[in-house]
Amino acid sequence: MAVPAGPTEVRYIGNGVSTVFTIPFLLILPTDLDVFISGVEQVSGYTITGVGNPTSTITFTTAPAVGSDVYLALNVPFERLNDYQENGDFLASTVNRDFDRIWQALKQLLRGATRALTLDATDVDGSGWYRAKGNGIRDMADPVAEQDAVNFRSMRTMIEQALAGIVGGVGWFLQAGAGAVARTFQDKMRDHVWLEDFGAQPAPFDSTAAFSAALATGKSIGLRGEHYYSGETLTPVADGQVIFGTGKMGQTIIENPYNSNPLYQSSVGPGATYKRRIGVRDIEFVGNPTTLAGMVLRGIISDGLTGDADKSCEFRNIRVRDVGAGPGLTVNSWCNNLYSIELWDNYQGLKLGAEANAFGSYGMYITGCQKEAIIMPQGSGQPSVINFYNTTCQYSGGDEYMIDIRDGYAIKFYGLYLEGSRAPLGVANVGGQAAMVGFDNVMHNLVDGVVNVPIITTNVKHCHVKGIVNLGGAMASFVKITGTLPFTHVEGYHVAVGSVATPVDDQSTRRSTIVQNWDGSEFGMTTFKNLAAQHLTEWRTTEANTLIMYVDGGGRLVFGPDATAPTLSRAGGTMSLTYSAGIGTFRAPRFGIGADKLILDVPSSPEGAFAAPPGSLAMSNNGKQYTKDNGVGNIGWLQI
Repeated sequence: MAVPAGPTEVRYIGNGVSTVFTIPFLLILPTDLDVFISGVEQVSGYTITGVGNPTSTITFTTAPAVGSDVYLALNVPFERLNDYQENGDFLASTVNRDFDRIWQALKQLLRGATRALTLDATDVDGSGWYRAKGNGIRDMADPVAEQDAVNFRSMRTMIEQALAGIVGGVGWFLQAGAGAVARTFQDKMRDHVWLEDFGAQPAPFDSTAAFSAALATGKSIGLRGEHYYSGETLTPVADGQVIFGTGKMGQTIIENPYNSNPLYQSSVGPGATYKRRIGVRDIEFVGNPTTLAGMVLRGIISDGLTGDADKSCEFRNIRVRDVGAGPGLTVNSWCNNLYSIELWDNYQGLKLGAEANAFGSYGMYITGCQKEAIIMPQGSGQPSVINFYNTTCQYSGGDEYMIDIRDGYAIKFYGLYLEGSRAPLGVANVGGQAAMVGFDNVMHNLVDGVVNVPIITTNVKHCHVKGIVNLGGAMASFVKITGTLPFTHVEGYHVAVGSVATPVDDQSTRRSTIVQNWDGSEFGMTTFKNLAAQHLTEWRTTEANTLIMYVDGGGRLVFGPDATAPTLSRAGGTMSLTYSAGIGTFRAPRFGIGADKLILDVPSSPEGAFAAPPGSLAMSNNGKQYTKDNGVGNIGWLQI
């Protein structure tokens, strides 16, 4: 029979009731039909009637479920079963059947061809586009060559590599500016590490392991603005390793609630383990009542390092608080700089140890210490060249003083605010082995501190106090000087509020204290303490004694520090030398008289030995006197 054009497949939607469905194409054999329900091929559970007709019927034993996809498709095997023999039968029914199967197979092929990816008739090879009729494409291989099609798996892999920095990642980073070189995202993102890269989480989670792993990389470590717990002393393992927080001071917090370990130290162990150029910034460290130390910069003498100390380190925008059993900050090494440091409610504030040389602090705020705000114990190894700029010490104690400097030299405070000292003997002290210590621009406010004590106490070789003001409270003195060694210079003091009993209280043995001030009885004068209103001319000091020359209130030139010193005075055209025992003696090997005549002290006759003009006198050790009668040079001396 004829095989007209038409469908070779049909779809129905099951409703849970219908069991009979029409097959709208010719079936020569029942086996030429593929039956699927919701994508599952059915090989039983149905019967087919009307085979050999243009249409036939399929009846299911059980009605397909509601919403199920009933798919019926012609599937003629590509085979030839009839073999025509030479001079054999050539029956029309047999030939038609064979031709029908051929055309059905061709229609079946056409069905597949029309569902394949195709180019439009107008597309030109190399510039056309294949159409998928809105269908997806599956089972594509991964691309290899540059123009290969991309499947979902390969696209996802490339995106993950670009974003996550997996080894072999295809993402590239190019910095702005001439000479920039492209780097993979992986390389760029590993410039430094983040604590969260190693599993850190905000408190109360214990991030000790994360800190340990991050530090072990040797790279700088970034912390988000979170509060972290760690029981480990944070110690850099490589030169230049920096730990930095996010946001303002106090936004990123590292707290040890577990044990007494120091919170941070620049190196660990004795030997050549020193570190250089390490740093911490924008972090708050929090201890507990047993914490032995806050932050520590270690050195050779104090910590047993060999070869070098931890130096050229920098702390910036740091707060250390609640260190209950030691200093908030300890500096035992040289060439370090601190910027904007706050030490709150620690056992001690800042402790300076051996080799704290060439050390600079730029903006330090210390408050609420149980003991000293700043301490440098005697025996620290004479650290030197220490400069404090804009320092505040308040509401702290100390066994004797709130600031207690007992070692080191060339130490200077530029801008020092002192408030509410709890120390029993005084606010700030310079003693022991310290020398060459200066205070420039000091402001003191008693508030609720200890009254009637000195603001600054010193017994060292050289202490310079310039510009000291009392803003409130009754204090014993601005500067109190004791001991046998001091030379002290006080340059300007002022009582703004409150009182100061004895502005400069010199109780030292030398009494070599120079005072220059702008108000009070000493206005406009440079004076020695304990010598009433004397104008300073010159002074010289040695380890053994002090020689002083000054002009007293009567206009006499005084040689010495006390009332027994010789004086030289003038009355009209007469000069007089006196001292406490009577008329003083002025000694010299020769005196000039008038325009050119001389009085000489000679060992024997001056004839031929001492030159002088006529009219000169010579007195010899043999008790004889000579006059220069005439002659030139050393000739013409006559015995009187």
